[in-house]
Amino acid sequence: MPTLRNRRHEQFATLVAGGMTARKAYVAAGFSGNGAAQSASRLLKQSAVERRIAELRDGQSNSAASWPIAAQAGSQQGWLSREYVLENVKGILERALKEGKLTAAIQAARLLGLEMGLFRERLDKSFAWDGDLSKLTTPQLERVFTSMQVILAKELANGAPAEPGDAALRLPLGAASATIDVQIVP
Repeated sequence: MPTLRNRRHEQFATLVAGGMTARKAYVAAGFSGNGAAQSASRLLKQSAVERRIAELRDGQSNSAASWPIAAQAGSQQGWLSREYVLENVKGILERALKEGKLTAAIQAARLLGLEMGLFRERLDKSFAWDGDLSKLTTPQLERVFTSMQVILAKELANGAPAEPGDAALRLPLGAASATIDVQIVP
């Protein structure tokens, strides 16, 4: 049996099949909490919903079998499918937009866009610095320290003084014309 046409009915059936009480599933699917117990009971009695719940409980859902992770997860998680997740994210987007919850709407739209291949995750690997160590994050400080170690090792390999009390080394700092004096101390 394919998924139910009504998105909320499908979500309700999925939640009930997964072990949630009918009243809680009814509200979680986006229906009103007023009279939820009675309305959930009526929805449970609809033949299409009844069949869908039975199918999901038996693990016979075509949509679950189409997603390898759901198929591997076993019968307890068999209701989870790619289609189910995407439908719910679409529902969250629609609901968030209606309710004016822009942060939730943006996150849902981002997830859908990533799934559709519209976006790529981009990492900013640039390292702009004005020379003030107090403005750097811990990872940036670690990068500066590592770079300084490499430069110092090269300078020492080229015959720079290495004993305490010897002359200080002048190390260049990147593209800027700034230098840093390094003195070896005991």
